[in-house]
Amino acid sequence: MTHKEIATKFSVARSTITEIKSGRRWKHLNVIPLTVERMQNLASIYANTLR
Repeated sequence: MTHKEIATKFSVARSTITEIKSGRRWKHLNVIPLTVERMQNLASIYANTLR
């Protein structure tokens, strides 16, 4: 699943997914290496905070 697909799924910007994966956003969670499953979970949580 691409960053764009994940972003679309969770109604966030693609750059948000990229920032989560790279550790620039939510780095305090220490989830590196970040699997696709973890990235999807984080994107879901983040999307819920925007609502």
